[in-house]
Amino acid sequence: MSLEVKTYHPLEIDSEQWRDLQNLQRQASKNVIDRPPEDIDYLVKWNDFNAFYESHIDPNQEVGKQYRPDQSYSNPRVAIATQSNELIGWAYSADNVSWRIRKKFHLPENLLGVDLKFIDRKEEAYKYASEDRRYLWLREFAVKPNFQDQGVAKQLGRILLKQALPNQPVTAYVWPDEIYFLPEVLMRLGFKYTDLKNIKNVKLFGEDKPATQQMRMQAPSICAVLNKLA
Repeated sequence: MSLEVKTYHPLEIDSEQWRDLQNLQRQASKNVIDRPPEDIDYLVKWNDFNAFYESHIDPNQEVGKQYRPDQSYSNPRVAIATQSNELIGWAYSADNVSWRIRKKFHLPENLLGVDLKFIDRKEEAYKYASEDRRYLWLREFAVKPNFQDQGVAKQLGRILLKQALPNQPVTAYVWPDEIYFLPEVLMRLGFKYTDLKNIKNVKLFGEDKPATQQMRMQAPSICAVLNKLA
């Protein structure tokens, strides 16, 4: 398949384009998650575009909500796949450090857009720059239903991985009860479940709906995953 795949900072994408991305995510989710339409709309924040938009401009908006309270995110990237100017799929990633590292080295609470030249102390800069302490977090993938299972997600993932540092560990959060095939796909790429004592239950589909298990998976490095994708 001949696709054009480009990456952007979230602020390079205007609100109309973000609405298109949200709509594609809505379509894709309906195709892979066996839930009523209203549940999918809640998941993708279809009726609250501002919340969807703001959480993608700054993923730290979701810290303490869907994401754990001890995390900080920076350097978000969006990969967009098109074919003859038709939107086919998109994916989102960001760098991630834990609160423990941030506190130890007195880094700013919100690391979004932090440039190392503004961090005075060398040890702080080193710790934030250290590849094995800065995870690449793969937040989400969405592919148009009639293009699913054709390698689009692989192409989106590859370009995001190649823009990160080679020895960064890679993380993703999965919902095995909802997208049952995804953990197996990630395992084939070298991911393993981590932090099994702290599995988070999240209200993905509405405050009045049962919570869903959200589990963390991690691969040892960008290089390792790219080798599996080759």
